[in-house]
Amino acid sequence: MRDFLSRRRFLETTVCYAGLSAILQGCGSGETTGNGPPIVVVPTPAPTPPSTPTPPSGEVITIAFAGSSSTEQYLSLYSGSLSNPSVTVSSDGINFTSLNMGAFGKSSGDKIAKETGRHVRFVRGGIGGTTLDQWASDTSLQRAALVQKIRAAGGVSIILIQIGRNDAATLLITNQESQENKLTRLISLIRTESSSPEAFVFIGGSQDILNSSPMQRLQLGWQRLAEVNVASRVFNTRYAYSTYDLKTFDQVHQTEESQILSGMRFANQVISLYQTTPEQRGPRIIRTTSVSQNYTDIEISHAGGTDIFPARNINGFRISLENEIDEISILSAERRGPTTVRVGHEARGNRRVRLSYAITNDVSDENCLRDNSDARLPAEPYASALF
Repeated sequence: MRDFLSRRRFLETTVCYAGLSAILQGCGSGETTGNGPPIVVVPTPAPTPPSTPTPPSGEVITIAFAGSSSTEQYLSLYSGSLSNPSVTVSSDGINFTSLNMGAFGKSSGDKIAKETGRHVRFVRGGIGGTTLDQWASDTSLQRAALVQKIRAAGGVSIILIQIGRNDAATLLITNQESQENKLTRLISLIRTESSSPEAFVFIGGSQDILNSSPMQRLQLGWQRLAEVNVASRVFNTRYAYSTYDLKTFDQVHQTEESQILSGMRFANQVISLYQTTPEQRGPRIIRTTSVSQNYTDIEISHAGGTDIFPARNINGFRISLENEIDEISILSAERRGPTTVRVGHEARGNRRVRLSYAITNDVSDENCLRDNSDARLPAEPYASALF
């Protein structure tokens, strides 16, 4: 069954999220803002899918990892917690042994096994330094190697894909749409070539880029928005977790503590799938409203939490001009209620601007926007339409 996010209709002075237009049914017209006529964007409607997917069957959950160095390290770096005999790993899809390294894999596998009562098998597929461009190409050696392992394993229940950060770092990305197409193509090819058409896909958010240039930051934003968008509209696909708030040891790769945190985020998503409970996702920005020349409000939809924090000095917001490179200064970002943040900024005058969140690597670990759930999940990447 297809799994999509629910759609909403938003009224009045609304700017809809361009990067996620596929999940918004439409924006209505209404009162004028303090700046004049209402700002309204009407995206293309998407078909309404069933709300609950069918979890994979069987007593064993086989999970293949696809991507670059992060997914490689998830099953190889740090000793993490005690090994669980119900959690195994394979480098060829044939020989499975106890998972003794990889804090992400050990923490997520242990939690999944205990809460679902199933054995968990991981299939290694991450290859450091690779790009989405390589993985999605017709002659991809990386994809071919993973497909061979999946077929040897007799298929997989789940595929975790985290790939695309290196495309931005090496300036390979043309635009957001091109990354969406490549990611969608990769999902389809892995399923088809491995004879696993029903495999459930989770997409992990791309990590930061060290000392990035303006163009690298722009392309990283396209990549992160593509990840969220594809997860919202592709058959049996979900957004797994964000990584921008996690501490790293080299400004790119996660520390042991961070691998455990991201592993638990992944585990909670897998468990929600098998137990047919709501997704464990962070806050999602669903509406942007221009209040005046100097203030813009954002409205948030909660999945697991009921409120947001911190109350003030929230960072990670950006207001860019039409060329996507130049920007106007953010002066403040404060909580106005459990689902509202007011962003103060320099007057935008008659310039058309776009408000975004967490699509570049300038979000601090301590002051990013989070919910108040037990997991304290960070808000998902977002970009409004021009207004």
